[in-house]
Amino acid sequence: DSNSPSWFTADPYVAITEYENWGEVVDWGLKKFNNYHYEIPHELENRIAEWRKMAQGDPDMLANLALRFVQDQVRYLGLEIGAYTHQPHAPAEVYNHRFGDCKDKALLLAAILNQEQIPSYVALVNTEAREKLAETLPAPTDFDHAIVAIKRSAGYIFVDPTISMQRGELINSFIPAYGFA
Repeated sequence: DSNSPSWFTADPYVAITEYENWGEVVDWGLKKFNNYHYEIPHELENRIAEWRKMAQGDPDMLANLALRFVQDQVRYLGLEIGAYTHQPHAPAEVYNHRFGDCKDKALLLAAILNQEQIPSYVALVNTEAREKLAETLPAPTDFDHAIVAIKRSAGYIFVDPTISMQRGELINSFIPAYGFA
């Protein structure tokens, strides 16, 4: 049927994975993302200090300033070759060069926010399978995009650092309904 979603197949198939559950995929991701242990360059620390002054203690405002910087001042460029098909570049490298792919930009934003004690994580998604991804066997190769999950008392706010020129409050940032991260 021509109206079937791109992820649907009527053909029989067998799926195999080396991961027992999605928790193991999370562990894989934490290793790939170095458990968020990265140094922040001095120039970026100064910029964060400026945002801190502007935010006047409001973590949402600081997160919004950091998000807008990564969205608008760090160019999206996907050169996913070799190890960097799944491993991000260090946030300092992305900041200094001002370009990176989705996982690079997401890690830079998460590193900035974590520096300010705003718990944030890179969230991997599948832009086609969306919520149906939860029904597949767990495997890191199923992801094709990276966004950021910012922890809140009532759950998470998800933001996409690759969408440039967004405006407005952090809570109102548009993000497609990826369904499973």
